[in-house]
Amino acid sequence: MNVALWQSWARMEEKLDNEAETLHLYKEALTRIPDDPLLYLEYGKFQRKLGNTQRALQVYRKGLAVDERCTQLHQVGTLCQRCC
Repeated sequence: MNVALWQSWARMEEKLDNEAETLHLYKEALTRIPDDPLLYLEYGKFQRKLGNTQRALQVYRKGLAVDERCTQLHQVGTLCQRCC
């Protein structure tokens, strides 16, 4: 499965203001590709955009469990914690 394809599709739905479809796509992508930390990053950012800060933190933590070296997840997770 191509992560970039899933992310592009989700971003397109997000731009079309299709919240439910965007959420569905991220969840489906993570089910099919559970080992890509950047997919967690994008999903967490979307959750945060929706105002779901606690959910975004959970997503970032799951991404770090996949790859604890992902600096982008560390950065957004830290920023997100400071905003809570």
